[in-house]
Amino acid sequence: STQLTRLVRQGILEKADPGDSKKALYQVAERFFNIWYLMRASRRVRAKLRWFVEFLRVFFDSGELEQMAWERIKRYQSTWRRHPEEIETAFAYFYASRAKRDRVEDYLRKKGADIEMCRPYLDSMEGTVVDAKRAGDTSAEASTEADLRKAIEAEPENAGHWRNLGRLLAQKQERAVEAEAAYRNAIELDPKVAGCRYNLGNLLARTPERTADAEAAYRKAIELDPRDAGSWNSLGDLLAETTERTEDAEVAYRKAIELDPKRAGFWNNLGVLLAKTPERTADAETAYRKAIELDPKVAPVWNRLGVLLAKTPERTADAETAYRKAIELDPKVAPVWNRLGVLLAKTPERTADAETA
Repeated sequence: STQLTRLVRQGILEKADPGDSKKALYQVAERFFNIWYLMRASRRVRAKLRWFVEFLRVFFDSGELEQMAWERIKRYQSTWRRHPEEIETAFAYFYASRAKRDRVEDYLRKKGADIEMCRPYLDSMEGTVVDAKRAGDTSAEASTEADLRKAIEAEPENAGHWRNLGRLLAQKQERAVEAEAAYRNAIELDPKVAGCRYNLGNLLARTPERTADAEAAYRKAIELDPRDAGSWNSLGDLLAETTERTEDAEVAYRKAIELDPKRAGFWNNLGVLLAKTPERTADAETAYRKAIELDPKVAPVWNRLGVLLAKTPERTADAETAYRKAIELDPKVAPVWNRLGVLLAKTPERTADAETA
């Protein structure tokens, strides 16, 4: 009981409802730990997930699986805390597609996802102990900074150890300098790995003053792997932040689309870029509608389409349709209701509808 009291005080355990029992019951405070535990400790659960993944690999090709994973994340991310099973399903598709962990983790960070909720699944992706051993790479066996530094001490020439250390340190902005040093060590040891350049680019892109360095890293990743649509898209994201580089950003986005035309997010990014230029309104609308065609259940794209159309008085009806579709998909986003109200208020006969919105 003394040990249990200490664990409760430290926040590791919490008292559970004993029901009709007279015994004191305790449970692990972080319930998500239970899923982490089951995936590692329960053969039955591991087998269930493994067979589901194998079924997906037989039934779909890898491109379809990865697209389905992105779609599920975009569609259900806001419900993860209420429905954690949606995370498991999305990652099952990622596992089956053999998507790269770095790309998935970077996307989740950019979208503001709860990385800690995804951590057990990210740790089970390509580059973890099981997959690494199959490939003869032991660098992924270390999961903590202390373990990684011990591994580096034992094998200082192993680029994988340095890459994993960089990825770990990059999770905290205050460790960015150390993360960069780790990535650069990995690159020096194995300069032909595009993924490490991509990781470095993502790290540097967080600091406005390092834009040129980030661009150089992305372009080197593209040089090493010119068919990687994700690198082209990230380069586009970086260039789009600078008004003078709009044309270059468009080239990068269109290259990403050329390589992976069924990725709705790429079309959306292109639409956002083009919408900044009044003369490109028609092109922006085309991009948004293509994103919607590929993934019609993403509310923010409908909202952006509404904002674009609302700028043209003759397109009021179309803008209203887009706003209402966004609201139908995600009715709890107040700004969209507000934009609908502003739109309707321009028409005297729609005053009551505007007030409702």
